[in-house]
Amino acid sequence: MSEAQWLNVIVSAIKEKDHDAAVALRKKEHRAEVLLARAPIFWRTFGDFLKKFIEEMKTEFGDDVTAGELSFRIDPAQSVIHIDKTAFPFVTFSAAPKFDGQPNAVTYSVFNPEKPCDQGNVTPPSMPSRFEVVGEDVELHLNGRSHKDAEGAARFIIEKLFTV
Repeated sequence: MSEAQWLNVIVSAIKEKDHDAAVALRKKEHRAEVLLARAPIFWRTFGDFLKKFIEEMKTEFGDDVTAGELSFRIDPAQSVIHIDKTAFPFVTFSAAPKFDGQPNAVTYSVFNPEKPCDQGNVTPPSMPSRFEVVGEDVELHLNGRSHKDAEGAARFIIEKLFTV
């Protein structure tokens, strides 16, 4: 066997044996690259739409007795989104993104019409959430629903929190 044939046999064996593992690793790396590039942009836009909808709700409530205090804030260091409403319905919402493919930390509570009693350190229910890569884009999955655009995801959250 010549030297060229000998090396060809070794390289061919590597290609045959390790091809599937190499493809799987490349897909994983690609997914991570897309998430790091696109998920933060999606999250910021999602937050912008939530803020817009909360501001519009404040205008719609006006001075009505059901308005309570409605607030929206984003922790700039961690990009954690918070929504709170102090009356009819009583709402708490917190969402912390994970741009590495792990589940996002999303919790919420809605009480209507009664104000909840002090429950101490009870953890509010969580909502399954994660970013998924589809081709070169990201989608935000919330409670089993896939959202290709940030506005649709924000609408889903507003409806989930405030539909009575």
